[in-house]
Amino acid sequence: VSFCITHCNSPVPLSVSEQQREKMPKRELRPDRVMVRGDEAVVLDFKFGKHNHAKYTEQVKQYMLLLGRMGYKRVDGYLWYGLDGELVKV
Repeated sequence: VSFCITHCNSPVPLSVSEQQREKMPKRELRPDRVMVRGDEAVVLDFKFGKHNHAKYTEQVKQYMLLLGRMGYKRVDGYLWYGLDGELVKV
């Protein structure tokens, strides 16, 4: 699984232990933005176009689940609909 955190506009690979890797899905996940501080993480996914809230919510939940499995104690997720300027907590 490839999981990237964007830091200063460049992808930084996130180190993952073998035990954590075994729990991860066998596909690449690319959230738009992940912000971490200590044992907290926030996922922000940008959407520009038609609202497909159920699909997008599930996508962010997958990112959140993965971060939780990686050891983050508190994980929050948000969808930002850029054309509407709407921020939705997942």
